[in-house]
Amino acid sequence: MNPMNAGMAPPLKMNGIKGAVLWGAALLCVTLNPMAAFGYEPAPADIFSQLASHAHFIKRAVITLHHQVYGPYSPEDFRPGQMETTPPRETPAQSFLQTVYYSQNDFLAIKTFSPDGKPLHFYYKDARRTLAGNLTSGRTFSMLDVLHPAFPFMEENPEKTLHGLSAWGIYPTGISLYRSPKGNLFYRMGTEGESELWVENETLYPVKMNQWMMGKVPPVELSIEFTDNFTTGAFNKASKNMIFPRTVNFLLNGRLIKQILTVQFTRNPPAKEFPADALKAQADQLESQNPEFKISQAQTLSKTY
Repeated sequence: MNPMNAGMAPPLKMNGIKGAVLWGAALLCVTLNPMAAFGYEPAPADIFSQLASHAHFIKRAVITLHHQVYGPYSPEDFRPGQMETTPPRETPAQSFLQTVYYSQNDFLAIKTFSPDGKPLHFYYKDARRTLAGNLTSGRTFSMLDVLHPAFPFMEENPEKTLHGLSAWGIYPTGISLYRSPKGNLFYRMGTEGESELWVENETLYPVKMNQWMMGKVPPVELSIEFTDNFTTGAFNKASKNMIFPRTVNFLLNGRLIKQILTVQFTRNPPAKEFPADALKAQADQLESQNPEFKISQAQTLSKTY
């Protein structure tokens, strides 16, 4: 169970940052400053540097994902009381599968296809170019439809992690410490009401990202929760290994709209199971057939990493 679901206590005072988050019931205010007791006050840059060290030994990976889509919902489904009485409605026709080929040397390829194997979308990125395009009429995917929100945390370079988070509208500046009712500690980076990244204080791996779209009436909150994490790596101590979520929940104002399930994660597969040349050839063919597949540098910076 995601510890974030258990509720958060108001923030511990640190660096003059104050705030309060209520999750369900009213929680007791914690006024001591454990940062001083720990003798360490991390900056966001310190946290991202440690995350990068966890990803160091993941030179490449092949990942199989299942995206389950829920909705559509009517405005009534978001009214008070409806969240508890109306369960999420899965839309199997909108669900899709993915095979991801990831490498630390600036390479990422994603094949998106329907449950019956029909190609739907192709994404390809290397040091020279970024390509993305739909492969069937009547089904359109955006960059954030096909990218996994945990990808930024697989980078060895902290700057690339920050760049990847910006694609999701997350700008982790400033830091606060929160304690759950069970005593678990979490760092919150960002600004409440705008964008936030929550990480567990020991592993430093993300447990939640929030983004608010305040121009909407009522305001819209997109919450991305990382749950049921597993470790992958060469160390006996789990905290030194990279952590990846088995499940990612996307919630719009608390209502589940999408769920990403990790079906398989293969770390550092042999070259024969990582068809980089074949993927490059497919990208070359698609680019020659449709120049619109190629994303400009400006689009790359704003839409992906």
